[in-house]
Amino acid sequence: RIPLCHAIVLEMHAEVRRHALSKHGEDDVWETVPAICLAIVQNYTLSQAPKQNWKIIKRAVKLDDDEAPDPQSFVHIRLLKQVCEAFADEFQDELSALMYKHTNEVPAEELSESFCTSAPVARSKKKEKKEKKAKKETKEKKATKEKEGKGEEGEKGTGAQTAEPSAEATAETMRASQVKA
Repeated sequence: RIPLCHAIVLEMHAEVRRHALSKHGEDDVWETVPAICLAIVQNYTLSQAPKQNWKIIKRAVKLDDDEAPDPQSFVHIRLLKQVCEAFADEFQDELSALMYKHTNEVPAEELSESFCTSAPVARSKKKEKKEKKAKKETKEKKATKEKEGKGEEGEKGTGAQTAEPSAEATAETMRASQVKA
């Protein structure tokens, strides 16, 4: 993920400068983010050693549109394109803002290093999903406990809930209104 990010930022930086995309506002830069995957496919390739993760490698020679790739290369090209598109889609707003604001003042390598090692980019999807799942489970448990607690209060006495709010609910409402003010 981080090596792909570096490649995307470097290619975006080159495109934004080459075509002066930030000259007319951020929209041109924003629209270039998904399109940068063409440059990635042309200038990079994937390789995989046995029992290792995929690696993105800068091509020695730009991919030629006229030559048909061999089947294995075609699979790598498709995979690289899909991964690039997913990354560009996920970080389109952030990449666009970064390129629009900093391309003309900050070198590509410096932008790449700061952006690609930032927490949102460097965080793995698996870890993010686990965190979201754990947070959701915690909310669900809390909601269940609150429902059980309210159900027990309603069962006490005559079995009907009173119209008067409890002292705890009143205090909580007062605290909430003080926070808003």
